Amino acid sequence: LCDGIGDTIRVSLTADPIREIFAAKDILRACGMGGGPQIVSCPTCGRTKIALIPLAEQVEKLCESIDKPIKVAVMGCVV
Repeated sequence: LCDGIGDTIRVSLTADPIREIFAAKDILRACGMGGGPQIVSCPTCGRTKIALIPLAEQVEKLCESIDKPIKVAVMGCVV
């Protein structure tokens, strides 16, 4: 797809099948083909001061209606 070959993408995950849709959209965004926000969250470390995963999930939900190609960062500490 990144090279302009093909027009179909199929993703299979062990997780909930709904997550396959989000994974496919992430792949398209990585190729510069998808719209909407790209959400990046930190991998967490000893400096993390908040429950990051629930916050990142909440940010994803809030960004679902955005169709602009923006980047949103969710950080767990002040660094």
